[in-house]
Amino acid sequence: MFSLRSALRIGVVVAVIGLAGRAWPTDHPTDPEEMDKFCESFDWGENASMSAKSRAWGWGKCTCVPEAGCAYVDSRRFTARTRKAEEDRAAVAAKRAADERAAEEKRIPSMTPTERARYEYRKCSGTGLVCEQQMIALDAACKADGLAGSWETCLKGAARPNPLVPSVRTPPGPAPRMPVILGLETWKSDFGDVERRLGTAERISRPSDLELASCYVSARPGDTTVLTFATNEAGGNRTIVEISISNQPRGGIPRDRCSRAAKVSRSVDASGLRLGMSHQQVVKTLGPPTNSSPGRFDYDYHWMREDQQVLVVGAAQIRIEFGEWGMTEIAMFKVESL
Repeated sequence: MFSLRSALRIGVVVAVIGLAGRAWPTDHPTDPEEMDKFCESFDWGENASMSAKSRAWGWGKCTCVPEAGCAYVDSRRFTARTRKAEEDRAAVAAKRAADERAAEEKRIPSMTPTERARYEYRKCSGTGLVCEQQMIALDAACKADGLAGSWETCLKGAARPNPLVPSVRTPPGPAPRMPVILGLETWKSDFGDVERRLGTAERISRPSDLELASCYVSARPGDTTVLTFATNEAGGNRTIVEISISNQPRGGIPRDRCSRAAKVSRSVDASGLRLGMSHQQVVKTLGPPTNSSPGRFDYDYHWMREDQQVLVVGAAQIRIEFGEWGMTEIAMFKVESL
């Protein structure tokens, strides 16, 4: 697992600002333990009371990443506190997993056939068995429910509903307005629109789902934000069906294949949604989710409408992932079919 120590060691040195209300001495600490205390106290905001000399010292001595803060990595103090932080994170992750299992078990009576088949397969595979019968049942349930995608997406429950197979629950009406990022929107923008706003980028066949995608990483020091765009259409400037903001490229794309873009940053806004938001802030912006767990919100939409006497069926999803520091990813999918 990518550790906090590793993240800090390879993190880009960023500007660090002194703790408000505290004046640092002109002679900066030389002891590694005191240097770590100095680095740890910095925040991300501007602080006019900090001297240019202190700021320059921080640039040269402190290593920072957004998720972990700042540190002097060659100190025993840093080793001790990061070890505890990693232990705390492991405990939180274990509790979250236990809570999700308990919540899933409570949902068994109200699960759809696909959800129940997925639950039974996961329960069986956790024992180390082959689980062929459960696999066949889940595959059949996904296809019957109109879910498009690979076995991996069926298993994860993240596949997009196939608009060619309308659900009996699909209500008539207009398509929902999806969040807009830097003027770009699913099912409206294409790769040409993306490149006009963010610059050229390599178009990559993703290992996870074979969709064609491009990605952009922040050009700002210490900012790990990534924008990913994907489509499942063939030929020309393809219409975007997926847009995501996260700290890692989606779909198994290596970060070094993403283009750098000055407009990409942790403060990128998706119609009011930003990385780091809490569960409560997301609900205030989007309303209650269709499905939820401690680490994830799903907002699912289905619709039918007529376009020049032709029936159009559509499906969309907004999927939000949460971590210890709030929202870590927002992914939006939308597709329509005549």
